[in-house]
Amino acid sequence: MAATYLLSTALMGLLVLGVAFVVARGRAWHEYTPQFVRKEDVSVGDDPAMLTVIFLLLIGLTLGATLFVVGGGNVALFLAVVAALVIGFLALGVYTTARSNGHPHSHAVGEAIITLGAVLLLGIVGWLLTTAGA
Repeated sequence: MAATYLLSTALMGLLVLGVAFVVARGRAWHEYTPQFVRKEDVSVGDDPAMLTVIFLLLIGLTLGATLFVVGGGNVALFLAVVAALVIGFLALGVYTTARSNGHPHSHAVGEAIITLGAVLLLGIVGWLLTTAGA
């Protein structure tokens, strides 16, 4: 069974390398220049009051989840919520950074999706390595 997991991990790694090779060779990325967007197009993070409300909401959710776990709740649920928040912040951060650097909406969404795919791939590889008994 462990050999099957290791073979699956190796095949997935080869697939990732193949896709990276095709993407790198398929288009002249050195000629790409982003189109700068207008200031009114970038709306995420422009309003300090909105950021303050979101920050306070996240603090409340984190405090509530922590009290739930301390009070005898499910630790796995708590860890899943924390992981979802971290992954959400990562994807939103990549999207916001791409938009503020002048990338169009479609490119920013693509970069966020690639980031989520990389996190998923790392999670699968980590799960395979821990369950394979290596």
